[in-house]
Amino acid sequence: MTAEGITRVDNLMKLCKDLGLDLTSLKRNEEGLFLLPLKSGVVVGVRLLEPGLFLHAFLAPCPKEKREELFMLVMKANFLGQGTFGSAIGLSADEKLLTLSFTFPYEINERTFRGTIEDFANVADYWRTIILEKVT
Repeated sequence: MTAEGITRVDNLMKLCKDLGLDLTSLKRNEEGLFLLPLKSGVVVGVRLLEPGLFLHAFLAPCPKEKREELFMLVMKANFLGQGTFGSAIGLSADEKLLTLSFTFPYEINERTFRGTIEDFANVADYWRTIILEKVT
């Protein structure tokens, strides 16, 4: 329970309801992430931690061409989290997809929970757009 007496699962359910997402489809995947498909096309994976939360999203396929140019851009963005608002752009385990990850390792109230997921989704949407522009 948080200090306000609301669990993070309750916060997640409320956020999904506010976003118009189907609550019956809110289940954990095999990696333990709740998947939130957003209208922008970004799917945000949420793992509830004790304390805090972990957020993850697939941004775009990793290109075969212009790869070095894109990696330089990503390295600059990742430096001190300045271009990613504290998140990190990386590669999936099979190195086929670019990903965005963020860990918030502290107790979290409803307002911060909602704001953190919203900010992460905005960063994911922004970087997905940038990556797709760079590789086409």
